[in-house]
Amino acid sequence: MNATRQAIAKAMDDSAAAWTAGDLDGFMRLYEDAPTTRYINAHGMVTGYAAIRAAYAPRFSAATGKPMGKLRLELIDVQQLGPQHAFVIGRYHLAQPDGSEATGITTLLFHARDGQWHIVVDHTS
Repeated sequence: MNATRQAIAKAMDDSAAAWTAGDLDGFMRLYEDAPTTRYINAHGMVTGYAAIRAAYAPRFSAATGKPMGKLRLELIDVQQLGPQHAFVIGRYHLAQPDGSEATGITTLLFHARDGQWHIVVDHTS
């Protein structure tokens, strides 16, 4: 496994662990704190770190009092697009507290900044 793939895998694992713990700030560390960061899903697009955080906030256990479920993020493919960008295809697995599992594909554009890899575009279905 090359260094870029290892660094992105660790960042994704840390973010998934934060989700499972109900830690919104820890989960959001995976996203680049920038007004141009984008999150796209079936409902549309959210632009900007603050807006993405606000969209996720109501789902977190501190807000709902409910368990988050256990999130696992699987790397399928990582293509380095230069020294500061990588395109990632992954799959999320969210084991719900009721025993069901939500799963889907995600395509991610990562940007390296200050020695850390962060999502700048997240398309999750």
